Amino acid sequence: MVRIVNNFHEQSLNLRPEDYRRKLIELFHRYLDATGGQLKNEILLVINGFLDFLQSGVTPESANLARLRLYAATSGLSAEIVSEFISFLNPLKKQYDFAGILKLEDNTNIERVVEVIRTSGYYLFNEKLPDEWCQDLINFAERTPSHHDNMLGQKVGHSILHTDSELLGVVKSAYSEQDIINNQTIQRIILDPSIISIARRYLNTEPVLSGVDMWWSLKTNGIPSDDAAQTFHWDLDTGFKWVKFFFYLTDVTEDSGPHTFVKGSHIWGTKPQELLNRGYARIPDEDIYRFYPAEDVVSICAPVGTIMVGDTRYYHKGKPLREGKRLLLQPVFTNSLFSNALDSQYTSPPRIPMEVKIDLPGDGSFDVSKLLKKYTLI
Repeated sequence: MVRIVNNFHEQSLNLRPEDYRRKLIELFHRYLDATGGQLKNEILLVINGFLDFLQSGVTPESANLARLRLYAATSGLSAEIVSEFISFLNPLKKQYDFAGILKLEDNTNIERVVEVIRTSGYYLFNEKLPDEWCQDLINFAERTPSHHDNMLGQKVGHSILHTDSELLGVVKSAYSEQDIINNQTIQRIILDPSIISIARRYLNTEPVLSGVDMWWSLKTNGIPSDDAAQTFHWDLDTGFKWVKFFFYLTDVTEDSGPHTFVKGSHIWGTKPQELLNRGYARIPDEDIYRFYPAEDVVSICAPVGTIMVGDTRYYHKGKPLREGKRLLLQPVFTNSLFSNALDSQYTSPPRIPMEVKIDLPGDGSFDVSKLLKKYTLI
């Protein structure tokens, strides 16, 4: 199957969208034949679960687990097919040239960024978050209580983070999403035209904001914590395809927790089946280097204000800290809210007090309420 997948990627570069979708389905049938039809039950669970989700907004647990098993069994091909289906049902109504904080002045620059993400899995922007925005977010972090986790992922407190928290065994300290989205600077970021533009083009459908996270990572003397995502893994987030923006709010060096990932490993069909057979598992460094050349493993060491975007279906981790602490903001845009993780949030969604001017088209061709459908606007 590896040879077949490689040939497919080489031949699909210039296919029209309808031909690409047809070829995907043909290839999926070959996966089914190769497994003796064992995946058919998983496919039915996902299809029926997706239809239930469209009706109720709730994802059946059986469908969510089948989504995971299908992804691993097909090396991501199943998610690619559903994503193409979503793009077909909900196509982009109009192309925009959104500038915003990333200063992507025209369509050519936007497409260049998106093409790099498609091939490499990430893009590191030259533009930085404005200094005053960074300072506002740092001030917010230093004045707002956060939830402290130890090495085992256990909650060990909720308070304003102190500089000696690492002495208490805290490895990660995260803010509640409600507190995060109350912040006007964060509202400006998630509604920034250039951020939305990249998400739209990469997902090839109108995006949905599925979450906004902000957390401190603290010193562990280089000892990785699985629960703090400090060993290699791929994400299975909300939906079937997503993109995450990383905003460094502290200087990040090799010893203070750089985001580290395997370039190109987000592409369906490229993950080693031996690793996928372990399921949704953490992968030791030595196994990653067994399958990928060292030059494909990239660590983003960069100053405060750095902005990066990534498709975190690639293998990635945050390196464990040997010194200092790292503050990161991470909004996530997806092509669907399909996910068991969101069930509880539909009964009591976070509330956004929209105090920020939305600098997006006012001609009705862009619907902000769809972008923020997970939330209650007040």
